[in-house]
Amino acid sequence: MPDITEKELTLVQAVLNREVPLNWQVKESNPGLEREQSPWVLAFDTSALKAFRRQANQWPSILASLKASGPSIVVSGQVLQEYWNNHRVFTAEDANKARGAAQQLEKALAGLVDSALTERAQSIVELLDEVREDIKDVSDIDGLLLRSTQFAAVLLSHAEVVFAPRTRFSELGEVRLASKVAPGFADAKEKSAALGDFFVWVDFLIGAAAVRPDSLEGFHYGLLVTDDQKADWRTGVLPHPSLTAEFGGVCDSALSILTVDEFRVSPYYKRVTRRED
Repeated sequence: MPDITEKELTLVQAVLNREVPLNWQVKESNPGLEREQSPWVLAFDTSALKAFRRQANQWPSILASLKASGPSIVVSGQVLQEYWNNHRVFTAEDANKARGAAQQLEKALAGLVDSALTERAQSIVELLDEVREDIKDVSDIDGLLLRSTQFAAVLLSHAEVVFAPRTRFSELGEVRLASKVAPGFADAKEKSAALGDFFVWVDFLIGAAAVRPDSLEGFHYGLLVTDDQKADWRTGVLPHPSLTAEFGGVCDSALSILTVDEFRVSPYYKRVTRRED
C-alpha cells in the first residue's frame, strides 16, 4: 500500500466536495486511444479483472512489461473486494461458456455418426458428455478457482492496493449519489452498486495522488481500464467530464478511460507488450 497521508485524503475530499475550483473544459480526445507514451498511473476495475483473468497464464509477463514501462499500477480496494465477491459468478460464466462450446461441438459431431468416422466421432461425443457433467457443479472446479487466485497474486505483486477510509467518505458518496454526480448515478436503483462505483473512484483518486511523481515530464495521462460503459463513466469515447475535472483537480493531469478491447489495441499496450493483435 502506498504511503497515504492526510494531505492526499484532504485534497481528494475537497475536490469531490467541490471545495476547490475545477477545470470543466471538455477534453476533445481520449489520450490512451492515441498515444504510445506510458501513463503515469494505471488502474483496472472489476470488469477489467474479470476479462484479464482469462489470460492468467500470460499476465505475469504482461503486467511486468506494463509496470516496467513507467506507471504505478493502482488497485482500488473496492475493486479487489468486488473481484472476490463475484468470483463464483465469474467462475460460473466460464463454466457455462465451456459447457456451451462442448454442446455445440457435440451437435457438429452428431452428423458424422453414419460416416466412416462413426466410431471415433461417437467416442468424442461420449467424452464431451462426461466433460459437461463434470462442469455442471462449478463449485467443485478447483482449476477455475486456481485461475482467479493465481491472477490476483500476480496482480498484487505488481500493484498498490488503496482503501479510502469508508466512514470518512460515505456521507459524501450519499450526497453525490442523490445529486447524480458521476460515477454511480447509472446504478442508483442498486444503491450498494452505486456506492461501490463511488468508492472505486475515491480509491483510485487517493492512490493516484499518493503515487504521483513530482514531475510528470514524459507522462501525459492517467489511465483507468473498465468495461463499464454506462453514462456515469463515459460519454461516447471520452471519460465523463466530471471524472476528467476531478482527476485533473487531484493530479493536475489528463485522464483516459478505456475498455479492455480498446486497451489491448492501444498504441501504448502494443508498444509495451510488442503485440500486434
